Amino acid sequence: MLLDLSEMEELIQHLQPFHCLDTSRVVSSFSHDFLEDYKNYLETLKDPIKSCVWTTSLDPLYAMKVGEEKYLIKSLMPTIQIQAHQFFYSDLDKKFHPMVLSKDSISWGVQFSYPQLYQDPKTQAFHKCTDLQNTHLFLKLSKWLRVYSCPTPFMVEGRKVNVPIRIGKKVFLWIKDHPQMRQRGLEVCQL
Repeated sequence: MLLDLSEMEELIQHLQPFHCLDTSRVVSSFSHDFLEDYKNYLETLKDPIKSCVWTTSLDPLYAMKVGEEKYLIKSLMPTIQIQAHQFFYSDLDKKFHPMVLSKDSISWGVQFSYPQLYQDPKTQAFHKCTDLQNTHLFLKLSKWLRVYSCPTPFMVEGRKVNVPIRIGKKVFLWIKDHPQMRQRGLEVCQL
């Protein structure tokens, strides 16, 4: 989904309290300024957002020491995974394809993921994620997104196509300026 910065701020405020940790690289701090990262991303709509996790507790995580005061953060239990999202519109099959990496892909905000099942790293047993603390955080996130965003209505070859990738309602004010959309000749219909 692609949100305006003010919408992302509202979402983060709505979900508090939770932790955000950078999982894309070696870090020296156990916190990540996701909003600053997202703001930088929106300024160009090209620079990728760093992968991170959101979690209500640090318990599902471990930090692997890789140097003096340097760590890699990994999840042992389910956390909300956040990564850069991009999609591709194919002229061949006339369809939108999410999470395709190519030179013609269009950067489109972030993708949130959360499992429905997980494997316990110690016992190797599989469990449903229904009663875990981050499940409640993910459900709260999902409910917020259904209210404050919508499927994206693209105009393709003179016809309106609703695509499940989400768009924040404030994004409609500036989406026409998305550089990759203009390059690919795609438009978002205004609400």
